[in-house]
Amino acid sequence: MIADLNVHWVIGEAGSSKPHAHVMLTMRKVGEKGFGKKVRDRMARCSEIVTRGNR
Repeated sequence: MIADLNVHWVIGEAGSSKPHAHVMLTMRKVGEKGFGKKVRDRMARCSEIVTRGNR
């Protein structure tokens, strides 16, 4: 799995710092020959983690 992490700080209207991050994950297997087929169970697992984190 490959993750692309982007962390940045935005300055809000009141001048306060609003740091946040975005993480994008591949949905395809990666091997010696490059990208393969999508792995659907990863999508379900990621969705479960995000949903659990928003409680």
